[in-house]
Amino acid sequence: MGQHVMRYPILDGFRGFFLIMMMSVHLNQLLQTRIGHLSPGLVSFGDGANGFVFMSGLVVSLVYGGKLVRGSPAAMYKAIAGRWLTIYTYHAGLVLILLATALLLGPAGGMLLRPYSEHPAAFTGASLLLLTCSHDMGILAMYLYFVAATPFFLILFHRGHVLPATAISLLLWAVGQTPFAGIAVDRAGAAISRLGCNFNFDLGFNLMGWQLIYVLGLYAGYRLVTRSVDFSILRGRPYELTFYICVAAFILFALLRQIIVLDLISARFSHRFNHELFHRHNVSVIHLVSFLVDLYVLTWLAQAGPWARSAPIRRVAAAIRWLFTRRFLTFLGQHSLQVFAWHVMVLYAAILLTQGRPIGEISGTLVILCAVASLFIPAGLHAAYKKHQRGMAIPVGALDVPPPREQEWPRFRQSAA
Repeated sequence: MGQHVMRYPILDGFRGFFLIMMMSVHLNQLLQTRIGHLSPGLVSFGDGANGFVFMSGLVVSLVYGGKLVRGSPAAMYKAIAGRWLTIYTYHAGLVLILLATALLLGPAGGMLLRPYSEHPAAFTGASLLLLTCSHDMGILAMYLYFVAATPFFLILFHRGHVLPATAISLLLWAVGQTPFAGIAVDRAGAAISRLGCNFNFDLGFNLMGWQLIYVLGLYAGYRLVTRSVDFSILRGRPYELTFYICVAAFILFALLRQIIVLDLISARFSHRFNHELFHRHNVSVIHLVSFLVDLYVLTWLAQAGPWARSAPIRRVAAAIRWLFTRRFLTFLGQHSLQVFAWHVMVLYAAILLTQGRPIGEISGTLVILCAVASLFIPAGLHAAYKKHQRGMAIPVGALDVPPPREQEWPRFRQSAA
């Protein structure tokens, strides 16, 4: 088999969509606008962060699983190590920028930058060691842990040990639902407090819970790389009936979500539901099941929807395939690391500039729209940089090489394996 670099625009489109949602949702924690409430989390317990982590695992597996399948374990290890260092460079750069900002602003940095200004050496060191993080910085640190664990799972998949890999991931997720990890974090925080440093060892995410979504993405990507998935079976009647069952489940979850968001039973019940019974931090069972329901509905619509018996369903499927292959979304998704790092800086700038003061519905809406539009700045700069790099590296005769294959969405035959 020849080596090909394959891109699937719809996958990049989903990543771009989730990046926009994260920018909007994170800013809306501060601005509280109507437009900022329009996100998957409004109607589902599976939110944009879940989708982004899943898509990250899928794309990582497409790239580095491909190096394993078409190359060797050594090629995979080398490529993943390089990618890890690239991601860590962005993480460390953000940490150092926040440290410099905190030292420059001093007390004006407020609660947002207080850990950096009060404990510059200890908190910065712990952040660089991926032991803690400041506001909304945890997803990048979590991603570094997951990328480091990627070779382990890809090797298991490659050797045919899918069930052991699944068992390991499910066991970690189950342990993550217990309070033991939280107790350990609290005790570590208490220990460092006795040394005079008042901050917690916490990334804002339960790594043992969230890894299940990432590993699921890894497996999906590996199946695509090995061409061992046949999406045409989704057109069968049993899978279509399953789709309608999942749609019903989606509606039930959406209704429950509204009960919680609007405190329709009571504020106390909503708080207990979110923080004691089913915590998003852990990817609780309701968050996991809701995410899987959403994933099946979207996958079925994208792959089997055009052949559905119902005309409205066919139109919905066509709309989804059209939307998530738009250039403005796929462009963001192709530069997700740079866009995510930029979104952190925009978020911090907005928090520092407003200092918690309400700015009104119209002004808040404009801020969110401008912040979303600004995501194309890092994407454009990185695209230009990559184009310049390619131009500098093109050897004589290289222009005769066929361009990378681009597929709208994979439709592979079931492999003999």
